[in-house]
Amino acid sequence: MTDPRRLREVLSHSGFDDPHIRSVQASVRLGDDAADATDFLLSTGPIRVNLNGLDPAELSRLRAEVGKGMKRFETPGGVCVRRKNWLVTAVTAGGPTTSTRAGRSR
Repeated sequence: MTDPRRLREVLSHSGFDDPHIRSVQASVRLGDDAADATDFLLSTGPIRVNLNGLDPAELSRLRAEVGKGMKRFETPGGVCVRRKNWLVTAVTAGGPTTSTRAGRSR
C-alpha cells in the first residue's frame, strides 16, 4: 500500500468511491535510547514473527546492527524517526469512512 494509485484501485474494487489520499508525516518516538528502541522494534508483531526460530547468535548480531543504526536517531528526547503515512478518506453507500495506517509509538 505504498503506491497511492494502487491504493485507489484497491478501494475502488472494494466498493469505495471518491477516495482522497493525502501524505502525512510525523515524528515517532521509538524509545529512550538506541537499546530501548531496538528492543521495541524487535518486539513488534511482524518483526518478532519473522525472527522466531532464528539462531541465537544471529539474533544477537542482528540486535547489535539494529542498535548501531538507531544511534544516529538518538536525541535528548529519545530515539525519534520521521514516519510517512497515508490519510485516506473514501465514501461508501453508507457514508464517509476515514482510516489511517498508523504506526505505534511509545
